[in-house]
Amino acid sequence: MANGKRKKSKKKLFIFGGLGLLIIILVVITFAGGSKENIILVQTEKVQKRNITQTVTATGKIDPEFKVLITPEVTGEIISLPVKEGDVVKKGDLLIKIKGDQYMAQKDRLEASLKSSEASLQMRDAELNRVQLEYDRTKELQQSISERFRIRSGAI
Repeated sequence: MANGKRKKSKKKLFIFGGLGLLIIILVVITFAGGSKENIILVQTEKVQKRNITQTVTATGKIDPEFKVLITPEVTGEIISLPVKEGDVVKKGDLLIKIKGDQYMAQKDRLEASLKSSEASLQMRDAELNRVQLEYDRTKELQQSISERFRIRSGAI
């Protein structure tokens, strides 16, 4: 019988020990892993009448209502901007003046080429006139020789 009491007391010891261990584990888990509320620090003052100024800083993108795309017909270095931002412009107004050195050089080169071609044309016209005169002279000579030959052959 003493053996039976011992078994019952060992059994009770295991049950109560297991329950105690389970309670201790639950308490540790609750304190360690439980959600802690973050404490927010608040500044307080006495009530008084005054203006409230609040500044907001934000990043973002500002898009215009209407988007106008201006593309040039030619490229070059901008040397003058006669129109200021916000000015009202009309069709045909000068908006940008571009450095025209390369275009002036191109114009001069093309004018020189034109004059060279005109001089070449005059030389070819002179050569044509000379050849035409030579042809006409040769033709007249041949006709005169043919007439002389006919006259002489008819006389013989």
